[in-house]
Amino acid sequence: MSHKHRQRRPDYPERHDRTARKVAFDSMQKRLVRKYGEEIGPWLTRRVASMFRTIRDTYCVDNFRVCDTAISDEVTRYTEQQSTGCCGSYDGQITHFASGRTFKFGCNFGH
Repeated sequence: MSHKHRQRRPDYPERHDRTARKVAFDSMQKRLVRKYGEEIGPWLTRRVASMFRTIRDTYCVDNFRVCDTAISDEVTRYTEQQSTGCCGSYDGQITHFASGRTFKFGCNFGH
């Protein structure tokens, strides 16, 4: 009696990268939902995901950051985090029209 063994798929780095990114973005969305609510949290997460797709060809992406521009403590932390990452940075600003709140979002990237 012979048993058929399922052949294991090779572990490709890009598959691990996608899984790691999904876990990171899920975690980020949970934090943003806790901080900014059920409407704004997922919306901000989509903006960050779009930003990441824009710079995905870089080797190292770190210091994902988001702040509400009306909260000075958040802006201060955002600026501090911005200066501690890799050499390049991407930063954007967007307004959530339903609430009228404006947010900065960004990350550092480099080698």
